[in-house]
Amino acid sequence: MLPIIYWILKQNFFQPSGLYGETYNIVSLTNIMLSPIKTIGVFYSSFIITIYDSFTYGTVIVIFAPLIYCIINKWEDTTPIIVNKSIFLVLGIIAFFLSVFPYLAVGRDSLGYGAEWANRDELLIPFGAAFILYYGIKVIAYEFEINKKFQRLFYSILITAFILCNFNNYVEFQRDWFKQLSIVENFKSSDIINNNTTFLFDDKTYKLNAIDRWYRFYEYSGLMKLAFGDDNRFGENHKAFITFGGRNTIQDYAIATTVPNYNLSNYNLVSPQYKVTIKEGKYKPSLLGTLRTLIYKWFNNNKFHSRIENIVSLEFQKL
Repeated sequence: MLPIIYWILKQNFFQPSGLYGETYNIVSLTNIMLSPIKTIGVFYSSFIITIYDSFTYGTVIVIFAPLIYCIINKWEDTTPIIVNKSIFLVLGIIAFFLSVFPYLAVGRDSLGYGAEWANRDELLIPFGAAFILYYGIKVIAYEFEINKKFQRLFYSILITAFILCNFNNYVEFQRDWFKQLSIVENFKSSDIINNNTTFLFDDKTYKLNAIDRWYRFYEYSGLMKLAFGDDNRFGENHKAFITFGGRNTIQDYAIATTVPNYNLSNYNLVSPQYKVTIKEGKYKPSLLGTLRTLIYKWFNNNKFHSRIENIVSLEFQKL
């Protein structure tokens, strides 16, 4: 109900403006009618695929699952009969649909497909998904008379897989942040960045980005603001610049200069001056290396800064 209440309040008191004033989150009858069908796709991509992807850490799961098993083996499910478990399973399915319906109703079709930041629309999914997973296994175990110890072992494997998957995600975001700090340090030492205002970036270190994303123009502008303390520089992914608006012109971004959050308040529209290639530096951070770098941040500041500076390097081409 919360998204529906929020939508009612937004429609009456918090109308979007600027870049999103006309088309952002518009409810349509077509989207409402198609939402039950689209929910099946969301269930597959955000539930089935999520579980499947969590098992990519097989060897580590085998190591830690026994520990989780020892913990939950002391816990007893007191839900009395199969009817209750079936009811909870149905409630989970209903909760899942209600959690995705508000997003599907406004056309957020990327919901559940892991398309970079689109997973932010999955915020309400875990509640219903947890009921479906837990009580779905309970119902199946009851029907096939599976021993409770095997049930607990299976739950232990699932919990371990989810913990490791989430841990890996957090480390990926930490590595992404270290890469951004490295970009900032390279900006600071570059006269070209300091003395010019408009850049196109070709990121060859894409694998260091969390959730397989590419940096947006407001991220590059924010990084340059962090480096120099002003908001008069613009940067964009070179491929995105070519396709944005279909005209390949800096004028396509004029409206962005009116939005303070994009860090372009004092930027004057100038055609791109340099193409900046972001390349791998001398230090190539693995996931374990990222954890070591984090430890250096706490206990060895000099080594931390040395690693940060060498994660990326910049190469310039005048346009």
